[in-house]
Order: sequence, then structure tokens, then C-alpha cells
Amino acid sequence: MVITLHLIIKKLELPFELLAMKKRKVTSLMFAFTDRATVVSYCPKKGKNVLLMSTMHKDDVMSTRKDRKPQMVLEYNKTKGGVDNLVKVTATYSCRHMAARWPLIIFFYIIDVSAYNAFVIWSEINKDWNSGKLS
Repeated sequence: MVITLHLIIKKLELPFELLAMKKRKVTSLMFAFTDRATVVSYCPKKGKNVLLMSTMHKDDVMSTRKDRKPQMVLEYNKTKGGVDNLVKVTATYSCRHMAARWPLIIFFYIIDVSAYNAFVIWSEINKDWNSGKLS
């Protein structure tokens, strides 16, 4: 299973060097490696730090583009549309109810994600079901 995710700075236990934004040059990169994961800290513009963790990437490959984005960022940007679409659809069509107990909240979230996954699989199998409505 491959996991690539965007990390939130406030809730991390990473080395300070990866989190520090001051004194960082624009397009600078810092990598941290473990046996199972790689973390990259990329500074796309002054005062902004992008942290990504991946279990797929084991090296410090970066693009040859002007912005020198690491390969992890390019892969994440290619695939993040699915997550954004999941958030949008589950916000619009959801089975969630007001619940004070966290197991119920997680249960409703699992149902929402399962329904979305079923729709994605079904629409890949039946590609012509909505073709007339889009044109």
C-alpha cells in the first residue's frame, strides 16, 4: 500500500530543521528518510513550507523544472484531485447525523467513503451511462 499525504505543521514530531521557515531560500528542499517513509520539506515561496510524507518514494529526486519541485510533490499534485472530489461529494451527499460519540462519527464517515468508492468503481465500469448529459 502506497501512502502520500500532506502534513500539518502544528501537530508534528519532526526535526526542527524541516519545520523552520525562516532563513530558507525559495525552492529549497530538505529530506528526511526512515526505513518505511520519506518526508520532504519544500519551500515554494517565502514564508510557505510544504511538508509531504510518502511510503512510495525512497530517494531525493527533484524535477528539472525552474521551480525544482521534488518528485513527491508532483506525484501528490497529480493524484490529489480524487481526495478533493471525495471531500466535495461527501459534503454534498452524506448520511451523517449529529452524534456525540466518536465511534458513530467514524462509522458514518466510513459509509460515506464506501458509497463514494462504489460510485467511482461503478462509473468506471459503466462509462457511457452519463455521456449524453455532458455534451
